Amino acid sequence: YMGSPLATGAIKTYRTNVIGSGLRLDAQVDGKTLGLSDAQVASLESRIEAEWSLWANTTSCDAMRLATFGQLQALVLTSALVSGDVFVGLPFVRRAGDPYSLRLNVIESDLICDPCPKPAGANIVEGVEVGNYGEVVAYYVARNHPGALWRQGMNIRQEWKRVLAYGRQTGRRNLLHIMA
Repeated sequence: YMGSPLATGAIKTYRTNVIGSGLRLDAQVDGKTLGLSDAQVASLESRIEAEWSLWANTTSCDAMRLATFGQLQALVLTSALVSGDVFVGLPFVRRAGDPYSLRLNVIESDLICDPCPKPAGANIVEGVEVGNYGEVVAYYVARNHPGALWRQGMNIRQEWKRVLAYGRQTGRRNLLHIMA
């Protein structure tokens, strides 16, 4: 991708055709089930889309505050096509002036790798800890890109953060694993 303009063009063309300026919300409220009139449904759908826009059409949705939801979609698709996988963290980060706390944190697949040394008794394969039934228990996220350590010519100690696949209290997914 990085060294071949033809490959870059192919991936960017695919990304543009799939994502474009970003997938948009088109609220479809079931008014009959909720016992709402057509006017109430239209009003509710409009309100939902406006609330979505407050989050998605600004950099508030990005944990790093760099991209809108549409730009993050393009980044995720490109990363998945280039690397085969991409991970998206779903942290809640409170910020003054932002009505919503959910953020997206795109994590390169290269950062999901085995910690060194591996914790005793843990069944970890390529940075993914699995349980007795093969279920994903946690991911190990490296602080630095593995390829960057030797390039810097410095003795940098790599660190890993263990991220549970599901929240202990909520059962909510902490990381989404997206595969091309």
